[in-house]
Amino acid sequence: MSRKCLRCKAEIPKTRKRSAKYCSNVCAYEVKKDRSNQVYHRHKEPYKELKRNDDILSRIYPFKQAGTLLSFEELGKLGFNFGISSKELHKGKTWKVLVHYGYTIDTETQKIDICYMGLAK
Repeated sequence: MSRKCLRCKAEIPKTRKRSAKYCSNVCAYEVKKDRSNQVYHRHKEPYKELKRNDDILSRIYPFKQAGTLLSFEELGKLGFNFGISSKELHKGKTWKVLVHYGYTIDTETQKIDICYMGLAK
């Protein structure tokens, strides 16, 4: 019974070990590259969403410094995705951290407080 390469469907030479899934190191390397590329894109998409949210907060941060806080609803109208954050910090309040900025929601007033975290990229 001949064994077939999982990538190119060519016959796997008898000189390759019994557990070989690919006909050559080239096929194995190409599969590894494809898998690595898929993992990269799987990780890149959530980061793009975090960065987009971070950019929204960076645009409204000057208003916070001037003493104006946006409401939960107003931030939502800007397209902010409340369902994503890179981590949470608990310092009296729960802060959701994005990339460079973090935010917390006052449960009573529904106002958003923003903090520049200054985290590295």
